[in-house]
Amino acid sequence: MTRSENIARRTVRLCTLTLGIIWIYHGLIPKLLFPDTGELSLLERSGLFGDQARTAMTTIGIAEILFGLVILFLPRHNVHLLSIIALIGLTLGALISNIASFAWPFNPFTLNLAAIVLSIVVLINLDPSDKLHVGK
Repeated sequence: MTRSENIARRTVRLCTLTLGIIWIYHGLIPKLLFPDTGELSLLERSGLFGDQARTAMTTIGIAEILFGLVILFLPRHNVHLLSIIALIGLTLGALISNIASFAWPFNPFTLNLAAIVLSIVVLINLDPSDKLHVGK
């Protein structure tokens, strides 16, 4: 393995690990463990789920955790494309439901932009035929 291949492999691992942790954290902490700290009110304001906002929040949290695990163990091209699309959708959803959240520190725009860039870095460095897992 050349030095540049080694650097690319390490870059993919680091970005994949970080992105997986971000998805798992955002599914677990603000959605499942502490939904009343703002996430639930954002979802309620969206008006998409009516009186089922808490159930939707739980479902979304579980889905985010599962997606984080998929990212960790299947760092493939399509998974990162899906992450980018999902993050753009989540950013737009936050913009529609609470534009004021974009003025907060660590707001949806800056956080999601960073996560999108992590996926782009992986896409640049990931060999499509590589069966790379974070643990290898």
